[in-house]
Amino acid sequence: MVIETSVIGVLVAPGEPAGPWLVEAEEGGGMPLRRLLAAAVSAEVAEVERRRLAEAGRPQTAAQIARQATAGRVVPTGARGPTRRIDVAAATRAVFDAVDRGMLLVFVDGRQVMELDAMVAVTADTRLRCVALAPIRWED
Repeated sequence: MVIETSVIGVLVAPGEPAGPWLVEAEEGGGMPLRRLLAAAVSAEVAEVERRRLAEAGRPQTAAQIARQATAGRVVPTGARGPTRRIDVAAATRAVFDAVDRGMLLVFVDGRQVMELDAMVAVTADTRLRCVALAPIRWED
């Protein structure tokens, strides 16, 4: 199964590429959306941790420093990304809550699934797409 999303949770910094990730999921039959999302969050956390460890000792390029300076803040090498391990259970609960509140839209193979307990079919070709909604603010 492939996850096609910008960000499932809030784990990847804005502007950083995220996904697609491959997730091992049980083939055939169905599984609750809740279990599928839990696997996706676990994959995202693993990727963030992998990146953090890979970048910890690697010096930044001049282009990276220039981008950060343009954005108004240069982050020293080793200080990028989460500095402590991410609580997978807490991240998963946050995703479930966002789905329940309608702030995270979930599409499985192009079909929107709105209930965490809804059964979804999973194959090697399954595509999971999550779209996080943000409130739109405007001034009169």
